Amino acid sequence: FETQHGSDSPLLKMAKTGWLVIRGSHLMQQNQIKEALDDFREALVIDPETIDGYTSLAGAYAIQKDYLRAMEALRDCKRIINKSADEKVKIRVMDVYFLMGALNLEMGDKANAARALHLFLMEEKTAIRKLAWKQLIKDTELIQDSGLLENTNIKKASLAETHKENV
Repeated sequence: FETQHGSDSPLLKMAKTGWLVIRGSHLMQQNQIKEALDDFREALVIDPETIDGYTSLAGAYAIQKDYLRAMEALRDCKRIINKSADEKVKIRVMDVYFLMGALNLEMGDKANAARALHLFLMEEKTAIRKLAWKQLIKDTELIQDSGLLENTNIKKASLAETHKENV
């Protein structure tokens, strides 16, 4: 792949980070959290703006109950999203708010959990009016991939099922 596409090509960077995030997610499902963290960190070294790298990193930290690092990863992710002009990237802030809400619930901070989940709902309300909504539903949901929800007492309904009439 490197020979065909060059060692510095954006396509190669995207392929490497994607592979590392997928492998890290698989490792996380196998309860190999340290190895998963290594993959997520390596993905972020290759591309410091990969949203999936930050959300996956946050999920792995949350599994370890290292909530401060998990929140830090989500804040970094939100900064990357806020810098983007791409509507498909901006819409993913919903996932960050939801994960922040779940983390705050795990930490017992109900006020910040409510605030984050309120922001999630406000973003979701805005998102369903946008064309990027259809793509968001088709994309793999970060929340499910992160593994975070399996370790909390809350579950999230599928966005596709909740908003069938808008698809």
